[in-house]
Amino acid sequence: MSVIFKQNNLTIMFKFGLSKKFDIRRLIHKTSCNKDSNNINVTENLAKANRIWETCFWGGCENDIKIKDYEDTSLLTLDRPDSLNSLTPGICKIINENLQKWKSSKKLIIIEGSGDKAFCTGGYLKMPHAYRGIQTEHYEWNKLKTFQEYYSLGYNIGTLKVPFVALMNNVVMGLGSALSLQAKYRIVTERSIYAMPEVAIGYFPDGTACYTFPRLQNHIGHLLGITGYKLKGIDIVHSGIASHFVPSDKLEDLKYELIKFNGSNIEEIINKYHVNNSSNNFSLNPYIDIIENCFSAPTVEEILERLKKDDSKWSQKLIKMINFASPTSLKLSLLIIQRGKGLDLADCARMDFRMGYRLLSYGSDMFEGIHTFFGYNKKPQWNPPCLEDVTMDKVKSYFDNLPPEKELKLSNS
Repeated sequence: MSVIFKQNNLTIMFKFGLSKKFDIRRLIHKTSCNKDSNNINVTENLAKANRIWETCFWGGCENDIKIKDYEDTSLLTLDRPDSLNSLTPGICKIINENLQKWKSSKKLIIIEGSGDKAFCTGGYLKMPHAYRGIQTEHYEWNKLKTFQEYYSLGYNIGTLKVPFVALMNNVVMGLGSALSLQAKYRIVTERSIYAMPEVAIGYFPDGTACYTFPRLQNHIGHLLGITGYKLKGIDIVHSGIASHFVPSDKLEDLKYELIKFNGSNIEEIINKYHVNNSSNNFSLNPYIDIIENCFSAPTVEEILERLKKDDSKWSQKLIKMINFASPTSLKLSLLIIQRGKGLDLADCARMDFRMGYRLLSYGSDMFEGIHTFFGYNKKPQWNPPCLEDVTMDKVKSYFDNLPPEKELKLSNS
């Protein structure tokens, strides 16, 4: 299938296919921002682009995820290795629908990522970037629809009675947390890297991280959410993010044995491959007192002050990471982690939804962050640029309830 657009007397033809999704996003962006109505019918072309967006971002996702059904087990494989297995709402919709179907028919569900680079690196960022500066009913509708799938995912996994195994091999970032943090069994290898660097793109640690992070010991979750600090391999287990460590060369054997699962003890199977590395080897052990002291502070400003007072080389590294991030995102992230400690999983998912919905509105740092992320800017221009200019009244407004018809809909809650 191909779609032809005429712009400034030039004919542009897009051959529709998965590899051209980025081009479609650029088309939407350029079409919506073009003010020369004499040369282009903005409304008509935006409508055409929206239809393509609807087809490729929501539809046509069957090839992006492989589903294999066995007698008692189902295996989900994210199959977008060229995009580091990033999620589209269409993929999430497929997963959510199958979780509902399998909750009474399966005894085990496994998820993995294809390729040798990533388990899942988060949500597909080109979509919000394409709509940068646009406020249309279509965008608002799709934003609600997108986050409905994204932010019900962690809740659906966390409330499953069927054991869920996340094979977190390679990189796990961003919305990859929605697929893994609430899984009963969270398995990493020496190749695994876990990070939530959302504050660096003007966003916040989502995917139910606000439920998990405040429940990690020694305020390690606060460190992860405020700095985007990377954990590797066995450190991911020692932090509490993962439950088991399995060498990568044994992962296929473990998967094969789990697939053959016949009602035997799943934990026994996993423990057979699990390497129980002493927590004495946790790379953050030398810094636990610094983390506990600094990241227990009630405000981002106080976190920075305590890090500056510590003045170690490690603290200076964290200060640089924090100073690079969006001031608004920093304050939002700290507050969502603090509030998440007292909330159940359903309310944490709703909090993610409200925050995400508001951050993908015009003028948000999210758009500036994505613009920088894709190499259009060398340094993001955050608004406001300084922590002291971000008022707590503004920060708290992101947490306000949405109108009832726009709130996240969760089953069994």
